[in-house]
Amino acid sequence: MDGPGRARPGDVGLESVLASSRSPRRATRRSRPGPYVPKRRAEKPPPVAAGRHRAVKTPAGARRTLVGASVVTALVVAFPFAWAKDGTSQASDEATAAAAPRASVADEVAPTEVDRRLGGQVSRSGARRPTEEQTPQESAVREQAASERPTPQRERLPAWLRSCRTEAQGPTGANGQIADANLCELPEGGFHLRGDAARAWWRLAARYEREFGEPPCLTDAYRSLASQQRLYASKPGLAARPGTSNHGWGVAVDLCGGVQSFGTREYEWLSVNAEKVGWTNPGWARRSGSRPEPWHWEFTGATPGS
Repeated sequence: MDGPGRARPGDVGLESVLASSRSPRRATRRSRPGPYVPKRRAEKPPPVAAGRHRAVKTPAGARRTLVGASVVTALVVAFPFAWAKDGTSQASDEATAAAAPRASVADEVAPTEVDRRLGGQVSRSGARRPTEEQTPQESAVREQAASERPTPQRERLPAWLRSCRTEAQGPTGANGQIADANLCELPEGGFHLRGDAARAWWRLAARYEREFGEPPCLTDAYRSLASQQRLYASKPGLAARPGTSNHGWGVAVDLCGGVQSFGTREYEWLSVNAEKVGWTNPGWARRSGSRPEPWHWEFTGATPGS
């Protein structure tokens, strides 16, 4: 040293030695400076609108990948269950078929009476052979079987009803001018009624006779136009105007023998039983009607259940 407190160039002071011994890294860094490397900044998340949550959009490629993976997973999971279910149902069907008795050809196709007469020859399909392929023996047997079939029971009509038309009819011709072919002559007094009305009257008269021991008493039935004109001229306040009376249609009768009075046993019986076969004492002719006539009864054709 040149003087007190002064150092010469090239001398190393005590303070420099102590500083280097305390922080060797800092001294090394200073002695060996390296290249500058800038720090990477962390990416900030996209801003979210206040008060709402918004899903971050997934790229299209990633979405397709996710969908494909979901489909494959669903197939892998569902296929074993479907296979197991199909196997179980098939096994149950086979077990049911094995347990059920097998039907024979005779059970599947039951031969008819005609087939039994022909020796029980029935095709497996159950189809009958065409008529042109039938043998004379088969044709004869089938005709005999058809003739032996029971016919439905038909009502046995008396002779006076079998000679005329008794099916249901409507008004034919003009009032009081009905053709004779549409009229039936009654066995009581030679009166006439329209065919269907005569058939119903026959049923009612048979029941009446079983009840009282004698047929009902008649005073009038079908009236021709000329007969109605004469009656109207003699009884204008009692007979209907010509061309309007139900007697002219052949569906009305006038009775006697006790029925001509209200309250008699005969009238009360008819009031209960006549409507069962289509006959009635009309409302206007009853006790409370506009023109009471207990003897006047008409055929309406309407029976209970028809």
